Formats: sequence, C-alpha cells, structure tokens
Amino acid sequence: MHAQIAAGILIPFIGGVLGAALAFFLRREIPEVLHRAIAGFAGGVTVMATFNTLIQPAIGGDVHMGKLAFVAPVALGLYLGIGIMLLLGVVILHVRVTRKWEGRESALKRTAKLFLAVALHNIPKGMAVGVVYAGLLTGKTGVGHAAALTLALGIAMMNFSEGATVSTPLREDGVPKSKRFWLGLLSGAVEPVAAALTFAALNGGAAAPLFLIAFVTGAILELAMETMGDDRSTVGTASFALGFLLMIVLKIVSDVTG
Repeated sequence: MHAQIAAGILIPFIGGVLGAALAFFLRREIPEVLHRAIAGFAGGVTVMATFNTLIQPAIGGDVHMGKLAFVAPVALGLYLGIGIMLLLGVVILHVRVTRKWEGRESALKRTAKLFLAVALHNIPKGMAVGVVYAGLLTGKTGVGHAAALTLALGIAMMNFSEGATVSTPLREDGVPKSKRFWLGLLSGAVEPVAAALTFAALNGGAAAPLFLIAFVTGAILELAMETMGDDRSTVGTASFALGFLLMIVLKIVSDVTG
C-alpha cells in the first residue's frame, strides 16, 4: 500500500521532469497543433478524474449533511480555488503559463516569474494527489487504486505539457538548456512536497473536509483551462473532449466490473 502511495505521489513530478527534459532534445519548440492536442487531452482527463476522485466521493460521503447542504461549501471552495489561482497568476506574478506571456510587467525577471508561476501551480496539484491518496489509505472515500492512479497520471500529463511549453520564453532569453531543465525540475519539486504534507495532515483517519476538496478541485479546473490557453482551438477542444470521454468510459467500465 505505502509503495503504491509513494509511486502515486511521484508520478506527477516525473511527468513534469520528462517535459522539462525535452529542452535537451528539441531544437525548436513543439508544433502548435501538437501542443494544443497534448494540453487539451491532459485537461480533459484531469478535469474528469478530479471530479471522479474528489468531488463525487466527497458529496456521496456527506449525505449526513442533509439534502443540498453540500452546495455552499462546494461552491465557495470551487470559486475560491479558481479565484486564488487567477489572483496569483495574473495580479501578483503578472504571467500565465501558456505559450505567450501575458499581463503587465513586474519587477521580477521573466525567469523568476516563470519559476514562481510553475511552482505555485504545482501546489494545488500536489494537494489533490495528497487528498486522494489519504482517502485511499483510510478507505472512507470509496476511491480505488485505479481511480487514484488515473488522477496522478492526468496531472502528470498536465505537468508534461507545462514543462514542455515553459522552456520556450527561456530559450528566447538565451537561458542554457541545463538551466532550463533544472528550473523545471526545482519548480516541480514543490508538488510531491505539497502532496506529502497534505497526505500527512489527513493521515489521522478522517477524510478531507468538503471545502478543502472543492478548493483543490477549483484550482485544478483553472489550471486545466489555463494550460490550454485563452484562444481555444478546434484541436484543443476536440482533444479535451476526447480525454473527458475516455475518463467517462473508464468510469463506466470500472463501475460495471467493480
């Protein structure tokens, strides 16, 4: 059990490292259509996996709250998670992790902004993994190993897309390949730390509070949309739908074979 939990916590980090490692192999940036396809598919998988492993089990487990009593904490948590990620990404850092730099200029250098942006993005993703695996260990959420692993893999795909994308502006600034890789690795190292701390905090036997689950879910939703970029493309949208549909099919198969 503990080996599976450790692997699940590290899988998203490995995805980011692999994405950052492309800096050593790519002579030019990833083609736009391929980037949109990867980001869209990863977003679709992650959004549906997040719902299956976080929101749905939490709502089902809180039936004692009474009819519709879960609406307030879920709504508040979702919008707070989305709002904080937008605040951090645009108002404070003045940057969004897409293929283009957005927002106003700030005193921070572009390399520092990028590092902080990716690191901050990785905190809620790590928390999501920690919440899921803590619930898996307690056995009180109804989430199985396959569902938890799917979420970890979905986030790993998001990290791969992000890691492969963020090196573009640094290459334009003349940052060496090795430094780009280490910046990606160090910013991604925040994620397993956040996952481990969340797991440890919830390892007392109690499931995560519904508000915390909704907050993490909201942050993941905002990040999934941000990874795809603001100018939605046909390829990105179709890939998002494909990833979302794949997760629906896997959920149905899991329930039937259950």
